[in-house]
Amino acid sequence: MKLVPEFQLGLLNGWWFSAAYVAINIIVMAAIPKGVVKRLTTNPAKTPSEKLSMKIQMILFFSVVIYPIFVPLKIGTAWFWSGLFIFIIGMIAYVVSVLNFAATPKDQPVDRGLFRISRNPIHVSSFVALLGVGIATASWVIISANIIEQIMMHKTTLAEERFCLEKYGDSYREYMGKVPRYFLFF
Repeated sequence: MKLVPEFQLGLLNGWWFSAAYVAINIIVMAAIPKGVVKRLTTNPAKTPSEKLSMKIQMILFFSVVIYPIFVPLKIGTAWFWSGLFIFIIGMIAYVVSVLNFAATPKDQPVDRGLFRISRNPIHVSSFVALLGVGIATASWVIISANIIEQIMMHKTTLAEERFCLEKYGDSYREYMGKVPRYFLFF
């Protein structure tokens, strides 16, 4: 694994992962009602620091999705197969968590499916999928940018929780007491 792998265009580059990630997002968003898509993409950031954090986070996110296009894959290596497995697990969890979100009435907090083990399974599963891309491409740049993006995402997560507390009140507060923010003990 190199800090910065070769940088070139080719058929056997990480663009396969980027294309799959984008295509799955497009298919899932097209399959759910427009009102749900709007709720999913609503930005809860209110303070200037939350808005700045969100901008930095989005730059890092798009970097993690675009950069693999230029990184050659070393198919047949343990890095590739491990990363591919992690990517697939992350994308399955991502689709399931978006569908869990979509199946919940908008006047109720989402507490079904993967939302029973994490208050933010969409964030967690996206992180896992993109971590898989970093491992599959054996790129510390992708892994590091993904980790930093998730750290920046924490501020957005706090803003989302504040929004949910305002909207759902005690039922969301009770949910927060039962389910960890990210996964297991986090």
